[in-house]
Amino acid sequence: RRFRRAVLAMSIHPSTRHMIKLTTHPSQFDVNPEPFRWGAADPHQRGPIVATVSSPGKRNAVGAHGGTYSVYRAVALAAHATPVGFRPDFTNTLPPCQIGPHPAWSRPEAIVSLDPWGHLPQEIFKERMARGELDLRPTISVTKSHLDLPEIKDAIQAGRLKPDGVHLSTDGAVVTTKAAIEPVWHLPGIASRFGVDETDLRRTLYEQTGGMFPELVTRPDIEVFLPPINGLTIYMVGNVSTIPQPDAPLVVRLHDESYDAELFGSHASTGRQWLVYGIEECVRAAQAGGCGLIIYARQEGNALGEVAKFLVHNLRAKRDAGAAPPGIGAAPGDGRGAECEDRDAEAERVTGAADIRLYELCADALLWLGISRIHSFVTSSVAKASAVEAAGIEIIQTIELPHSYLPPSAHAEARFKALRTSAPPSPAIAPAKHPGNHSMFAPLELPIPPGGSAPRAKMPMRRRVSLTTHAQQFSVSPLPLAWGHRDPATRGGVVATLQQPARRNAIGTHNGPYAVYRAVGIAKGAIDPTRPLDLKSTEPVVKIGPFPSWYDPEAIVALDPWGATVSTDEGPAAAARAAGVSVQPTIAISRFQCKLHEIVEAVDKNRLRPDGNILCDGGVISCVKVSVEPVWYLPGVAKRFNLDEGTLRRKLFEHTGGMFPELVTRSDLKVFLPPIGGGTILIFC
Repeated sequence: RRFRRAVLAMSIHPSTRHMIKLTTHPSQFDVNPEPFRWGAADPHQRGPIVATVSSPGKRNAVGAHGGTYSVYRAVALAAHATPVGFRPDFTNTLPPCQIGPHPAWSRPEAIVSLDPWGHLPQEIFKERMARGELDLRPTISVTKSHLDLPEIKDAIQAGRLKPDGVHLSTDGAVVTTKAAIEPVWHLPGIASRFGVDETDLRRTLYEQTGGMFPELVTRPDIEVFLPPINGLTIYMVGNVSTIPQPDAPLVVRLHDESYDAELFGSHASTGRQWLVYGIEECVRAAQAGGCGLIIYARQEGNALGEVAKFLVHNLRAKRDAGAAPPGIGAAPGDGRGAECEDRDAEAERVTGAADIRLYELCADALLWLGISRIHSFVTSSVAKASAVEAAGIEIIQTIELPHSYLPPSAHAEARFKALRTSAPPSPAIAPAKHPGNHSMFAPLELPIPPGGSAPRAKMPMRRRVSLTTHAQQFSVSPLPLAWGHRDPATRGGVVATLQQPARRNAIGTHNGPYAVYRAVGIAKGAIDPTRPLDLKSTEPVVKIGPFPSWYDPEAIVALDPWGATVSTDEGPAAAARAAGVSVQPTIAISRFQCKLHEIVEAVDKNRLRPDGNILCDGGVISCVKVSVEPVWYLPGVAKRFNLDEGTLRRKLFEHTGGMFPELVTRSDLKVFLPPIGGGTILIFC
C-alpha cells in the first residue's frame, strides 16, 4: 500500500505532478511537439530532434538519447548523481572537420537510420538553446584519435606498411578521425526499407520487446524513434574531404562487432583478422591520397546477442564431439552445402534465426559521408555489397581477406563464411498476423485520433493492443518467483519470454538491446515468434554453483545466479518447462580458446611459460567464458543504490522516455531485464 501511494505522485510530465501518464496521444493537453520534417534541405526548416524529457510536451521523437545508456542515465538521476534539470555545456564540442551537407541528406528515403544533422544541433540551434527554448543532444560526435595495434607494427616490420608521419606514425599508430553515431530511426523510411507496413512495424516493436515504448502505437504523428540499441563508430584514415570525391581512392570495411575475437583474440574466429586487414587497406588508401573507412557496427553474434551466441557454440562443440542430437543437416540437392546448412540450422534451433543483422541499413552511414563510389570494398559478404549497391553506391572491386592472414584454427569459420555468402538466403517466413492470443498484453481498444491531427501512419482499427498490464488484471497470472530462496523449485525461474504473456514474472524481455533486432526480424517475417526454441545440448560446459550468495536476496541483484540452469532438470525453471511455459537462459557457459599478440610476446620473453593445459604452445589460452545478461531484482538494486524502490522505478520509466510502463503499473513484478549490455567472464582454471 505504501508503494502504491508513492506511485500516485509519479508523472512522465512534470506539469502534472499528481498522476502518471503511461503514454501520450496526439490530441492530449500539453502535447505540442517541436515541428519536424525529415529530409528537408534547410536544417532550420527541418527542425531539431527533441528526445530529452525536460519539456515532455515538445518531444518529437519516441525513446531517449544514448541508446542503451539511457538506462544508466536514469539510474544516475535516481541516485542523484546528475542534477535535476541538468543541461550540458557544448562549448568546443563541434567536429574538427566539416562533414556535409551532402545530397542524400535531403532525400527522405536515402538515410533513415541516423540523423544526418546529428553532429551539429549545438551549432544550428545554439540561439534557441541559449534562450532555454530547446534542450537538445547531438546524436553524432566527431573527434580525432590514434589506433595502436600490435598487428600494424608487425605489418611495418614485415614491410607491408611504411610509416609516413601523417597517417601512420613511426611508432605504428594509425591517425584517424572517428565518428560515434547514435541510432535515430525515421519509422516511415525504416518500414519502407524493410518492406513492411509502418503500423505493423510499430506494433511489433512494441509487443515483441516486452512492451517497450507505448508511444510507438499511440503517437503515429511522431515519426522518429531512438531505439535502445548500440550504434556505429566510423574510423576515417586519411583526408576526410576526399571521401565524397568519386575519383579519390576510397577503401571501406563494414565490420560487425565480434568482441571475443577483437578484444580477447578468439582462436576460432576471423573477426580480428578482417578488422586489422581492413585497417591496413585504409592506411594504403590514405597514403595514396584518398581515405579509408572502418564502419564498426555493434551487432554482436549476428545481432542475436552474446548469450545466444555462446549457447550455439556449446551445441556446435557437442556436435563436433558427436554428442549433439541428430536431425540437423542440409536438404538433399539444395545446392547450399551441408556445413553451411548445419550451422544455420543450429543457430535457428537455439535462437529462432541464424542472422538478424540489419543489412538494409548499412549504407546509411556511407550516404551521410557523401559517398557515391567505393574503389575497394573489403568484404566477403554478398548481403553487404548488395545493400550498398542498392543505395546507389558504385563498388569498383571487392577485396577478401588473404588466406595468409588466417590462423589454421579459423579455417572452419572462413570456409563457412565463403559458403554462406555465396548461398541464396533462406526462404522468408510469411509475416505473422499476430492473432489476439499471441498479443503481448490483454486487449484494450486504441483511441483513434481526431481528424484535426490525422496521422500519416494508419492506426490499428480492429487490432486491439493493451498499453500495459496491472497486478489485478484478470488475465495476469505470473509464475511464482521467490528471489534468493534456497530451494530452486521454490525460487522459480525468470519468465520474460512472450509466448504466454500471462505467465511472465519479469518486466522486459531477453537479449538486452538485441530484443529490438529480434522484433524487426519478426516484423520482416524472418523469425516465427511462435516457434519454440530448442535448447538441447546448449547446457553449461562446467557446473558453477550453487553458492551461499545465491540464497541471499541482497547479495546478487544484477544477474540471475540460476540463469545458466533454466534448461536443466535441477534448475529453478523445471516446473515452468513441465507446464509448457517457455524459459530462456540469461547466462551461457562455454569453452573458449584465444590467442593474443601480447600473450605470445610474454611467452617469447619468458614472462609466461606454457603448461599444456591453460597456456598451450604458440601462446594459445584455454579457458571457460561466461556471458551474463542483466537481470535486475528491483528491490535489491534500489537498496544497493540507497533508493526507494518506487523512485527507482519512476526514474527508470521517465528518464528513458517512457520505456516499460510495467515498471510503475506492476509493483508485484520484482524482476526487470533492462535493454543494456551484459558482462563476460573469462575463467582460467
